[in-house]
Amino acid sequence: MEVLLKDENLKPLLKDILVEIITEKKDEFKDIFKEVLEDIALSQAINQGLNSGKATKEELFKVLDED
Repeated sequence: MEVLLKDENLKPLLKDILVEIITEKKDEFKDIFKEVLEDIALSQAINQGLNSGKATKEELFKVLDED
């Protein structure tokens, strides 16, 4: 049996699947989404760091100790 998906049918089908996944697996989806956002933030921080120049060891430890 061969199933053919047409473009006009594919978008609503994908939407329905995503809604079902998000609804039924909220915690898992939330964890994945959180990790994606953390990865994006880390990537942006790395890029900013690459363009900001070098820091001294003392400056680094000062920032780490601020928590």
